[in-house]
Amino acid sequence: MQDRIFNFFRLRVPLDKCEFVYMLKRDETEVLLADRSGVSDFVAKVESFFASKGKISGYRETVPVVEVDGLRFVEFQHLRYVYEETEQRFVPGAVALGRTYNDMQQEASGLSDTEARHRINTVGSNSVDVEMPSLPVSMAHEFFTLFYIYQIMCYYVWYYFTYWNMGIVMTVVVLGAAVVNIYTQRQIQSSIVKMTRYRTDVTVFRAGEWRVLSSPDMAPGDLVKVSENWVVPCDMAIVKGTTVCDESMLTGESMPVQKFPIPERSSEVYDPEKGSKKHTLFAGTRVLSSGRNEEILAIVQTTGAHTTKGQLIQSILFPIPMRFKYNEHLKVLIGLLLVYAVIACILVINFLLSNGKLSNRYAAFCYAIFVLSCVISPLLPVVITVGQVNASQRLEKLGVFSLNVQRITLAGKVRIFCFDKTGTLTKQGLDFLGVQPVKDSLFTPIVNDVKDAPSSEELLYALTTCHSVGSLEDRLVGNEVEVRMFTATGWELVEKEGEQPLVRSKVDPGLELEFVKRYDFDHHRMSMSVVVRNRKSGKYYVFCKGSYERMQQLSTPGSVPTDYKSVADRLAKDGCYVLGLSYRELPSHWTHEQVVEFANNREAVDESLSLLGLILFRNELKDDTADAIAKLKAGDIRTVMITGDNAMCGCYIARQSGMVSSSARVILGEMVSTTEVKKLVWRDVDSEEEYDLPAVKNLVERGEDVELAVTGVAFDYLVSMGEIKGLLLHIRIYSRMTPDGKVECVRLHMETGAVTGMCGDGGNDCGALRFAHCGVALSDAEASVVSPFTSKSKTIQSVVDLCREGRCSV
Repeated sequence: MQDRIFNFFRLRVPLDKCEFVYMLKRDETEVLLADRSGVSDFVAKVESFFASKGKISGYRETVPVVEVDGLRFVEFQHLRYVYEETEQRFVPGAVALGRTYNDMQQEASGLSDTEARHRINTVGSNSVDVEMPSLPVSMAHEFFTLFYIYQIMCYYVWYYFTYWNMGIVMTVVVLGAAVVNIYTQRQIQSSIVKMTRYRTDVTVFRAGEWRVLSSPDMAPGDLVKVSENWVVPCDMAIVKGTTVCDESMLTGESMPVQKFPIPERSSEVYDPEKGSKKHTLFAGTRVLSSGRNEEILAIVQTTGAHTTKGQLIQSILFPIPMRFKYNEHLKVLIGLLLVYAVIACILVINFLLSNGKLSNRYAAFCYAIFVLSCVISPLLPVVITVGQVNASQRLEKLGVFSLNVQRITLAGKVRIFCFDKTGTLTKQGLDFLGVQPVKDSLFTPIVNDVKDAPSSEELLYALTTCHSVGSLEDRLVGNEVEVRMFTATGWELVEKEGEQPLVRSKVDPGLELEFVKRYDFDHHRMSMSVVVRNRKSGKYYVFCKGSYERMQQLSTPGSVPTDYKSVADRLAKDGCYVLGLSYRELPSHWTHEQVVEFANNREAVDESLSLLGLILFRNELKDDTADAIAKLKAGDIRTVMITGDNAMCGCYIARQSGMVSSSARVILGEMVSTTEVKKLVWRDVDSEEEYDLPAVKNLVERGEDVELAVTGVAFDYLVSMGEIKGLLLHIRIYSRMTPDGKVECVRLHMETGAVTGMCGDGGNDCGALRFAHCGVALSDAEASVVSPFTSKSKTIQSVVDLCREGRCSV
């Protein structure tokens, strides 16, 4: 309103001459639940009919034009827009940085003072300054709404008729709810302000020398020194050195994550959202102390509101409006009640003036308002607000946090809840059981103690090198599976500044294996690979680890036992987390340069491998998982497992947790390769009886005690063939799912019209957690870009608590 008044006295001029710009950002309304009844569409049409012609909904603000060093710009929602003369409009400020790793390496020489100043002027300073609103402003925002005016009008009637007791009670209730609401909002705003007001000193290579600057003075393209025990002030890519980072605020991942420098020679495109995460330090995360005194250099990629942390703040400050179908239905209900109330008011006034012999028209009007307040209760928003706020406070005591209390009510309508397996249903840690070696294409007995060479030196070498484990103050960090595997070997990891990391035998200190190249785990390949050199013998090896299905594909047929799949399936069915292991010894006449050139081609690295064996882990259920699943089922909430693990292990955990009853038959759908083509085969996991798709449909339609499970490849096939919708609500276990597959699975459940939740521990669950109606990240962070809710207790009992409080607040 203030902007409109000021703009009324201003003249409209071209953008190149203006002093103020009226900014509008369209609302991208988020439809949280599909409404097949058509009520929501009807409400939207009615609203558009009564809306002003040509009016666009969205955030509006009049902002001043600032001119610095010849640049004209405005700032809107903490983002800078620069006037572009050729386009004759204000465009988002951006700096062109290198797209490929080669480009980034060439630009890793620092900036001049002039260039740095120009870049800061273009994109803004490296800060998101949020001001805490004053108490009067908070009160004005709370009380100057239409419903509060309606409440005052209704309660005035009580006082008019001297019904003091009811009037005072009602007024106190409304004022109390308003105070609670203002307090809650200011608490949230205070936490946001604390989140944004972070300043730190940064060592920057500027104008040919190292300088210590304040973090707001950083510019995209700056070369900086990364300090230990340091909260990263912006998003940056490492160009030298390795480090360990705590990313729990962003991904919910409780284990520290290793970060590596970008490749020195590579034309691959840098993408921090996907394959380049391992090279990227994100704003708001903490660089931990590695104890190696290694110089770590990084190039600034994004600053301010453009960073990952900035996007989190943006999503909190300017959330996407939620269009929930039950809210749309409520509008129709209030509309019908309003029509009923108007008719009742007319009848009351007519009766009092004609039959009631009431001559005071003002008193008749007050009676009519009294009738209106009885039909449409002025306490309606109070009840909703109090319910949400109290639920939020109770959840905080239980370790469940949310910055959007409206989502709590949404949680009360959840009908389907999806769960990750490892670290969510099961304990975070895995127990290393041993390996089952393969020798001469035959399985040999399981070896539990691998400190001595289990069956071959290659198998021992693979266990000690095929991982992405790092060290942090003499403590191993990385993926829990890999840490347990490496620890079981009894070898030690040696990381020195300026040298390739290596592993060393404690039994034979002269036996060292040096890393030449390491390809981290790829969710699409479902494997990781390393190229290593035995310093003692000079031999070079390739070792590859991944899902046992993938290892069968990558290994030469002659090295794979004929009963490979049946043995691996049996181990997985018994609750083991099973990985495959393969290797290849490189030709002895190759020079180091030839090996390095070979290692840069991952396709070549993963060829012509020989199977070494299976790695076995035990992953036990969390103590309260079965109880939580039982409570959710008792609350008529369908529970579903979406895991990247093997289907057999998923079936075992589903039965142990009670997600699948002990009496139910589990039929697994997977793609089987024949000599001509791949086909979908359904097989009973216990009896091995096979079914075709029509037979499976017939089983579920007859209501037999059957649960379905599918692999990721089978899921993609069913989606492409249009068959998934008929089976979706009968599939209990989705296995070998990629991060994108998890998102697609959650999306399909949401399209059924059911409010859908997702619970995971971060990492590869981030997309699905963010996409679901009700995402719960098991994380140490109180606020996370991963999902609307975070749980510090790290058990799915938090889901039970959330659903209970959600239903209580509905």
